[in-house]
Amino acid sequence: MKPFDSIGRYLLQKGYKPNKHKRRAVNLSEVTRLVVIASGSTEEMIKQKVRHFKIIQSNWGIPQVDFWIYIPQRKLPEWASAYADSFHVLTKKDTNWYGKPTVGEGVEPFDLLIDLDRQANTTSLFLTATLKAKMKVCMSHKEKEPYFDFFITVKGENALTEYVKQTEHYLRILNNKKAEHGAI
Repeated sequence: MKPFDSIGRYLLQKGYKPNKHKRRAVNLSEVTRLVVIASGSTEEMIKQKVRHFKIIQSNWGIPQVDFWIYIPQRKLPEWASAYADSFHVLTKKDTNWYGKPTVGEGVEPFDLLIDLDRQANTTSLFLTATLKAKMKVCMSHKEKEPYFDFFITVKGENALTEYVKQTEHYLRILNNKKAEHGAI
C-alpha cells in the first residue's frame, strides 16, 4: 500500500462512523435505484466489469441503475473515453491527494449499492462511504467490513460472474420469508 493510501484509509476510518449508517436488508423487488461501483487500471478489467454491469442492468429489472468507475490514472486513458459518456468515470484527477473523491457527495440516496471489486481500494471505499444506500453489498474482504452490510464469498476463475449470480439470488430471497409464511 502506498503512503497516501495509508493516510487515506486512516482518515476514512476516523471520519466514517459505521454506526451512523442504518443497516437494512433490501429485497431486489424493492429496489428502484441501484448504484454499482468498480475500479480497474486496464481496459480488460473495465470491460469485464462493464459486461457484468450490463447484465445487472438488463436482467434485474431495476428502473434506475448508475455505474461509477474509478480508473487510478491521472489522465483518462483513450480507451476509457468511450465510457465517460455513459457512466460516472473518476480518475486520480477527481480525487484529493489521499484518494477521497471530490465528487459523489450530495447525490440522491440509492436503495442498493454493489461493489464489483474483489480487493479494497481507498477511492472506492470513500465512494462507498459517501454514496448513501439502504444496503451495501460486496465480495467478502476484511478491509471492506466496516463499510458494507452484506458480503458474498466467491472463489475461482469466474469469481465476478459467480458473485453477480449469487448477489441476485440472495437479494431475491432476502426478506421473502414473511410473505411465504403469511407472517406480518
